[in-house]
Amino acid sequence: MTRITLISAIALLSACSGGIELPDLRASGGAASVPEPMETAAPVLTAKERLVAAVEGQGCVIDATTINAVLANASLSSADLAAAAGELEAEGRAIGNQANGSIRIISAGCPAV
Repeated sequence: MTRITLISAIALLSACSGGIELPDLRASGGAASVPEPMETAAPVLTAKERLVAAVEGQGCVIDATTINAVLANASLSSADLAAAAGELEAEGRAIGNQANGSIRIISAGCPAV
């Protein structure tokens, strides 16, 4: 008889709870656990964007003294640099100087001179 009463009580309590949410007290030792916010992924930069950012950090000019730092900071190969610089020049965002072999980037951080 006790067994039937216990089963009836559990059935009655579960039917009466009707959507009440109880906090999960197991995860944090007594306080209700709050889900941690998901980190948003950093935007993926194109080769041109990485090149512009790296050149801005080196004084807006790619020359013999800054080329290695620019390639390393932009994670570009020499071929990638040539392609990206060519695209920037076609867009009017880079000016090449054949006399000294330098390239000047024009951007928000590097105004035209």
